[in-house]
Amino acid sequence: MDFIKKIWQKVSALGIDNSMERTERKRVRILNQINVLLFLEVPLFMIVHLFTNKWLSLILLFIGIGFLSNLLLNKNKKFSIARTGTFFWFWITVSLFCVFLGEKSGIVHTFYLLALLPFVIYPITQKARIAILVVIALISFFGFYAVRLFYDLERFVVLSENEQNYLFIPVVFTVFTVLCALVGTFAFHNQESEKELLQTLKETEQLNTITQEQNEELATTEKALQEALRQVEKDKEEIVVKNNELQAQEEEMRQTVEELTSVNEQMKLQEEKLRVQVQENKLQLYQIEQQEDLMRSSFEELQEKTEQMEAQEAIMQQAMIEMNRINEELQVSEQRLEKEVERRTAQIASQNKALEHSYLALESKTRTLHQSINYAKHIQNAILPPKMVVKALFSESFVFYKPKDIVSGDFYWVDRKINSDGNMRIAIAAVDCTGHGVPGAIMSMIGYNLLNQFSNQATLEEPHLLVEKLHNGVIQSLQQEHTENRDGMDLSICVYDSEKQTIDFVGAKNPLIYIQDNQLQEIKGTNASVGGAFYKQKKIHFEKHTIDVSKPTTIYLYSDGYQDQFGGKKGRKFMKSKFKKLLFDNHQKPMEEQSKLFRTTFNKWKEDEDQVDDVLLIGLKINS
Repeated sequence: MDFIKKIWQKVSALGIDNSMERTERKRVRILNQINVLLFLEVPLFMIVHLFTNKWLSLILLFIGIGFLSNLLLNKNKKFSIARTGTFFWFWITVSLFCVFLGEKSGIVHTFYLLALLPFVIYPITQKARIAILVVIALISFFGFYAVRLFYDLERFVVLSENEQNYLFIPVVFTVFTVLCALVGTFAFHNQESEKELLQTLKETEQLNTITQEQNEELATTEKALQEALRQVEKDKEEIVVKNNELQAQEEEMRQTVEELTSVNEQMKLQEEKLRVQVQENKLQLYQIEQQEDLMRSSFEELQEKTEQMEAQEAIMQQAMIEMNRINEELQVSEQRLEKEVERRTAQIASQNKALEHSYLALESKTRTLHQSINYAKHIQNAILPPKMVVKALFSESFVFYKPKDIVSGDFYWVDRKINSDGNMRIAIAAVDCTGHGVPGAIMSMIGYNLLNQFSNQATLEEPHLLVEKLHNGVIQSLQQEHTENRDGMDLSICVYDSEKQTIDFVGAKNPLIYIQDNQLQEIKGTNASVGGAFYKQKKIHFEKHTIDVSKPTTIYLYSDGYQDQFGGKKGRKFMKSKFKKLLFDNHQKPMEEQSKLFRTTFNKWKEDEDQVDDVLLIGLKINS
């Protein structure tokens, strides 16, 4: 039995690899099993009809080759051709058997299986192809009976009435075997789904443990950052005091220099007057020498003149002595001034070294602060779900995430739950916390952990209960009833039900935009934030809205950072109306192209302006 089971699993897995979606792997496995079951029935019927009609045995061989070719097509990943080939080979087989074996052989009843095959081997999204094949099955069924009414087909029958009755048993056994195999396959898939769910739960527990450890590290980092900021403020105050002292000393030196300059100018004026006086005295002495011959006749006059000259000479000597004394005092003052300048220069150099030391210490602390914030960014990125997880849950989606600072107050969150019936519900949320940077990042950690804590099957079935629990959780975590803390968060959350093809939306101030049938619709959220200023209203009723997404629908969740950005030629806000027009004009493009376009448009609009807030935009396509 183990040998048969291994062969059965190996044949069922033809053409399947891990890059395929789980539903696609399931349909390919069913397609392989149908072809191998029908192929295994061929030898039995060839032996039966080898003794009745050899041509019928050759037709059976040809049909068996057709089913075998379908298996080879699946192995080479030609799934679309293999699906169509399976349907038509089954249709040809039933039609020929109805003609050759007779209506009592039971072959005609397998026409009922013909209408079921498209639903098993094609995805439910390929509605047009399924409808065409069902119509072909119905036309074949009624066409066969129409031919029997107007034409006598009994001459083509190769079996007698008793032989037809005997053959009815293996035909029923064949149909029963195919149905049992399909039921067993579905049971096996359910077991695989349960295993995947258990593995996901284990990974979630491990992620929660890592999140707690990272929260503790973040708290330690926050304390270190606060201490560093206090030290930086203290250093700044010391630098300001020292700068004021240096400015006062510089003013005193400037006044001293001005006084010395004034004294020096006065001394120069006095020296100039003495020099003029000396010149005048020399001129007078020359005149006296010229007149000496004339004055010899009058000795008394000459003697008087001589006495006057001696007196003037004494005065001049006294003036020269006074001038020398003033020059000596000026030299002493200049030396004292030079020493004072040298002392002040040395003091300024010492203070400059102290300032340089303080600057280097401040630069080191600033570098440590940036390193801590960058590490906080790595922690926040590690906690947020990878974009590949969003891609795995929504194959056509994108996440445009651009923090204002190194870390962000905006974050996105995804989760999925599978109930006992195998129905999967997927939740995705865009959350805008109070503030940005480090405070906003701390709030995002609190919101992300609370969402993980309160997310379960019940809250995903009624997402407004999840938002209400988050509201109370924020109030309790921040003790807002006993403190002045008023931080909160705005959010929009969607829960997609894959079976009902619906989306439940709950918003806290943030809206939801969806585009369906080329019409843009906006659903506004409840006019209340989670926590914050609404801490007194513990029983806020967050309204739930349900959207039918059975037809192609494009959905956008976002924070207000994109539409509030300043930029453009006039430096104005982007505005909500322009943002909605941008979404509508590009909603039919592939999601990857949309993501690049929205990022390029934002950067071009912002240009040299500072980013005013964190930016978060999530796009999803359902049943496209």
